Amino acid sequence: FTLQSFFLDFCIWCHEQQRKTPPIAGEKRSNGKHDVKSKSGVEEGEFAALNLHNYRLADKKRDQLQQFLIERALKTQHEMKYDNKDLSKPTPPEYPQEMMSDDRKVRLNYEFLRKCVESSPIPPMSPEWLVNIKHKIAEHLREGKDDFLNEVLAEVNQNFDTSMKKSLVQLSLKKPDVPGLEDDDLVEPSEEPVGLDFSKEWHESFVANKREISYRLMILYPQMPKLLELCQRELGQQIILDLAEYKAESPMEFETLRTNVTYECEKMEERLLGHWYREVMKIFSERTTSVLRVDLQEPFYSCVTTLMSNQLKLLKEETVNAWVLLFDEEQRFRLPQLNMFL
Repeated sequence: FTLQSFFLDFCIWCHEQQRKTPPIAGEKRSNGKHDVKSKSGVEEGEFAALNLHNYRLADKKRDQLQQFLIERALKTQHEMKYDNKDLSKPTPPEYPQEMMSDDRKVRLNYEFLRKCVESSPIPPMSPEWLVNIKHKIAEHLREGKDDFLNEVLAEVNQNFDTSMKKSLVQLSLKKPDVPGLEDDDLVEPSEEPVGLDFSKEWHESFVANKREISYRLMILYPQMPKLLELCQRELGQQIILDLAEYKAESPMEFETLRTNVTYECEKMEERLLGHWYREVMKIFSERTTSVLRVDLQEPFYSCVTTLMSNQLKLLKEETVNAWVLLFDEEQRFRLPQLNMFL
C-alpha cells in the first residue's frame, strides 16, 4: 500500500461519483441539453437549443482536473510496476543482548551487600561507658533533669551504633566507581602511616626518648618555676622610680630633681643585687644543679639568663610608662614643681 495507489483509487472513485450525481433541481438532462421552462411553465425550445445556455465553466474545469489526475495516477502506477528500485525494509537497530548494563549490576550488587553488612549484629555499647559519660557532667547540671539526660544518653547510644555500622561497612566493602553512587557516604579507611615499624619492641626506645626530651626541655626543670615566681613577687608590683611622690614636696630646682632620680636608681640597683639576685643564686646552688649533665649546663644557664632578662625588661617598661603618664594633660597634678629663674 503506497501513496500513489491510494491517489489512483481516489481519482477513480471521484469519476464514478460524478456519473451517479443527480441533476440539479429545475433542470432536465436530455442528450446533453437542458430544457428550460419559462415563468409561465412553457418551454422555450429555441433558447434551450443554444450551446451557450448549457455551458458551465465549473463543470469544464472539474472534468479537466479529473482527467489530469487519472492520467497522472496511471503513469505513476506504470512507473512503479517496472521500477527496479530496492524497496527492502531498513535494518532494525541493534539492541544489547541484555537489558541491564554492567554498571547497574555492580551498583545493585554493592547496595545489596551494604544492606547485608549493615543488618549484621553489632555488640551494644557498654552500660559502664554511659555511666562514665553521665558522671562527667557537672552535678548541678544534672539535678532535676533525669528525663533530658536519658534522651541524651539514648542519642549517644544511637550514634555509637551508627558509627559502628559505618566502620564495619568501610572495613568490609569498597565503593565502586559507577554512576548512581554519587550520594553514597562511604569513605575508604585512612591508610596506615608509612615508616612506622612495630615489629620490634618499642617500649625501651620510648622511655629513652621521653627521658631525653625531659632533659632538653629546660622549662621542665624545677628551678624555672621557682625563678619565675620570685621575679613576679619581687619585681612585678614595683617600679624603679616613682616621680609622683615629688609632687607633695616643695618646689625644687632641676639639678636637685636629677640628683634625686639618680640616687633612687642606684638605690634600686643595690636592692636588686642585695636581695633579689641573692635569692636567684640560692635557687641555682651547686647542690641543685648537680643533676645537670655536662653537655646541658650551657643551654640551661642560657635559658635562665633569658628569663631574668625578660623580667628586668618588663620592670624598665613599667617605669617608662609611669614617666610618660606624668605628662598626661588630664593628670597634671602629678607633675613635680620646679623653681625657674628668668
